[in-house]
Amino acid sequence: MSYAVVQASIEIPDPEKLKRAFRCVPTLTAVDAQILGRDAFGILVKVHTAEEANTLVGALRGEGVGAEAVPGKQLPELPAPKFVKHLACDAKALTIYDPIDRECRVEWTQVALIAAGNVRMTEFNDVWRDHFLSSTGEFFHANRDLMGNRLDHDRNPKLETREERHPRLLLEIILTGAVQRYSIKADENAVRLFDYLGERRAASPTQNFALLVQDLMQFAPQAVPNRGAYLLRNGQAAFDYPSKNAFHEEIIWLLWRMAKAGKL
Repeated sequence: MSYAVVQASIEIPDPEKLKRAFRCVPTLTAVDAQILGRDAFGILVKVHTAEEANTLVGALRGEGVGAEAVPGKQLPELPAPKFVKHLACDAKALTIYDPIDRECRVEWTQVALIAAGNVRMTEFNDVWRDHFLSSTGEFFHANRDLMGNRLDHDRNPKLETREERHPRLLLEIILTGAVQRYSIKADENAVRLFDYLGERRAASPTQNFALLVQDLMQFAPQAVPNRGAYLLRNGQAAFDYPSKNAFHEEIIWLLWRMAKAGKL
């Protein structure tokens, strides 16, 4: 059984304190502390044994970092996402539309958690590249003006996959009991996401995203917000998450705390 060492609060811990604490566990290094510290959003690290977890918790507490050891199976799993590109919300209900515009109405009392943020995501995009067949292809490329159409005869276009990192506005709506999860990416493909705003709709997707989160928080005041939703509700900028994993781990940490308190 694996064990997770979770934070007592959501503040990002001091990297030097993490490094000193991690020295107490032979399987962890200072490099682990540096990497995991940047991505610490509730769940610090997962280890293999209860002894390792308890040793690390004791060392962290000695550094003034509140932590707890939790059996991995006790951490909640995120429900499978239902991707949403079109919705509407008013005082009566949240309305979710499927790809053929069928409505699903969700009572506001069913909304348990709202998570939002500007999340840096790894994406893979296909691009066409020119591959020169000639052994002197580099020379031809450097002397394009001199070689003229010769280059066109030596090309062999191939489809390649490029890894890129981009910030994306993400929103998660999780219902009571974690029985349903609506996932929203506010990008160019979600062309109808902000239609319900009507005259309130702004030119900036970032502003519209903030309005959407504020509406959700207004109509479902009982919902637990993540750090990003909390800031947007209070009129501040969207919180930057370093990775999708960090964004999701904060949600799992919140769900765990809610379940522990009997509020999920």
